[in-house]
Amino acid sequence: MGYCTVTHVENLLAQTLTTATNATPATGTPGLLINIGKKIDKNLITTDIINQWIQWAGEQIDGVVGSIYNVPFCKKSDFETVLYSDISEYNPYLILDAGCPFSVGDEIILIENGQEETHVISETLGNGVFETEELILYPFSAGSRCLRIKYPNPITLIATRLAVSQIYEKYYAAQTTPQESEYGKKQRAMAISDLNNITWSTPYWI
Repeated sequence: MGYCTVTHVENLLAQTLTTATNATPATGTPGLLINIGKKIDKNLITTDIINQWIQWAGEQIDGVVGSIYNVPFCKKSDFETVLYSDISEYNPYLILDAGCPFSVGDEIILIENGQEETHVISETLGNGVFETEELILYPFSAGSRCLRIKYPNPITLIATRLAVSQIYEKYYAAQTTPQESEYGKKQRAMAISDLNNITWSTPYWI
C-alpha cells in the first residue's frame, strides 16, 4: 500500500540524487537552471524504482501498526473550498482562496454537476494559485467544490521518509566514501520515532 507519491519523495530527496533542467532547452542557448533538487535524475533512479520503495514503505507501516489499527489506512477529506475562477484553456490553474493550505504533493478532488477529477498539486505559483501534475480536462466553473484528501497524519510523512531513506542509502552509498549516508539515517530515525509514537502512546494525529 503506497501512502505517499513520487512528488513527496522527490521533494524530500537531497540534491545528490536529483538534477536540474535548463530553463530554455529549445533555444540551444544557455539559460538559468531550474528545478534544482526537485526532479529525480532518471538516469539514476526511475519512477518504477521509487514506486516500489513507496510500496515497501507502506507495507512496513502496515506491519508495525496493523496490530492496533485496521490497515491499510484510507484517505479522508480534511479540507474543502471552492474555485475562485473558472478552469479553461486560458486558465489551466487552480485559483482558490488566498488562505488555502494546499502544498506540493497534496491530492485534491474537483467536483461539479456530477463531474469529478482527482489531481495532485505539483507547484505553488502564488498566493492561492496552484498547478497540477496532469492537465485538468473538465472546464470546472467558479464555485466548484475542491476537496483535499489525505491519509491520517503523519502516515504520509512516515512513508515518504522510509522510502527516501532506503533510496538514499542504496544509491548515495554507491557514489560516496564512506559507504554511509547521514541524511538517510536521519530520515529513517525520524520515521521510526513517529511509528513508535503511534504504537507506544496516543498518536498525535487522532
